[in-house]
Amino acid sequence: MANEFIIKNGFHSKGNSQVTGSLDVSSTLTVGGSAVGAAFPFVGDAQITGSLTISGSFNAFTLNSDDLVLGIEAGDAMIGGSSYNVFLGRRAGSAVTDGDANVIIGNEAGYLGNQSHNTSVGYLAGRGWNTAGYNVCLGHSSGYGAATTAAGKYNTLLGAYTGRNLTSGTGNIYLGYYAGYEGAANTGNIIIGSGSLGAPAYATPISNQLRIGHNSTHIISGSLETGEVIGRWQRPIETHTADFSISASAYIGTYNIVGGNFTCSIQTGSLPAGAEFEFFQTSSVGNFLFTTASNVSLIVKNNNLNLAGQGSGASLKYISGDTFHLVGDLT
Repeated sequence: MANEFIIKNGFHSKGNSQVTGSLDVSSTLTVGGSAVGAAFPFVGDAQITGSLTISGSFNAFTLNSDDLVLGIEAGDAMIGGSSYNVFLGRRAGSAVTDGDANVIIGNEAGYLGNQSHNTSVGYLAGRGWNTAGYNVCLGHSSGYGAATTAAGKYNTLLGAYTGRNLTSGTGNIYLGYYAGYEGAANTGNIIIGSGSLGAPAYATPISNQLRIGHNSTHIISGSLETGEVIGRWQRPIETHTADFSISASAYIGTYNIVGGNFTCSIQTGSLPAGAEFEFFQTSSVGNFLFTTASNVSLIVKNNNLNLAGQGSGASLKYISGDTFHLVGDLT
C-alpha cells in the first residue's frame, strides 16, 4: 500500500526515530529489551503531539476540547452535550450528565446533582444541586444536602456549611460558618454571621431580609424591600463608682449609670464626630458634675453642669474639633 511501512521480522535504528503518523501495535511492544505489553498499558514517558480520543471509560483523567475531569468517578455520568465543565476530585460532579459551564472542585463536590453554571469549591460543596444554576458554593459542605430536586438559583454561599439544605431558595447571599443553615426556601436574603440562621424559627422561609448576627440573635435586622430597620437596638450599660473621663472610644454609645458625688471630665481625645453618651443618676445623695478640659468648648444651657439629682439624666454629643453639646435635667 502507498505510504505504508511494514516491519515483519525486526527493525533496528542506531539514530533517533520518529513516527509522525499512526503507530499500531497488534502484538507486543518492547522498550529497552523489556516487553511492556500490547499498545497499552504503556510504561515510560509518552508524548502526544496530535489528538487523544478516549471512547471508553477513563475516570482517572479525562480531557477533551470542552471539559476537564480529574478524579475517580468524577464526571462519571457525562454524556454528549455537556461542555465547558471542570471537575476535580473524587466523585466531583459525578451525576452531571448534560450540564454546562460548571466548576466543581473537591471530594464529592457537586455530587448527586445534574447541574449547570454552578461553582462549587470545597469538600461536599454544592452536593445535591440538581436543576439549580448560577450558584456559588465556597467552603466545606457549603450548600451541602440540597435535595436532588433542588432548583435554587443565583445563590452565593461563602463559608463552611453555609446554605446547608437550601433547596428552592434563590438570590441569597450567605457569609459565615453555618449562615442560613436549614433555610430551605429562603429567597433574596443577605445573612451574615457565624451560625446566623436568618430567623428565630430557622425552618420558616424568609425573603428580602438583612440579618447580621449570631444564631437567632441579630444586632442588625431589616427589610431589603422597604429599608425599614427591624428588631431591638440595645446600648451597653456602664456603672461608675468613681470619677471618670470621656476622651476615647471606650464609652461611645453607652448608657452610664452614675452616683451623685463624683465627676465626668469631658476631653476631646480621639473621639469621632457624632459620638454620643448617655448619663443617669441613681444616687439620692449629691449631684453628678461635668467638668471640661481647658481646650474643650461645651455648649450647655445656662452653664448648668450638674445633674439635678436622683432620676435625672443628660445626653452628651461630640460635634467636631473641641466642641461638645450637653442637654438634660441639669442645674
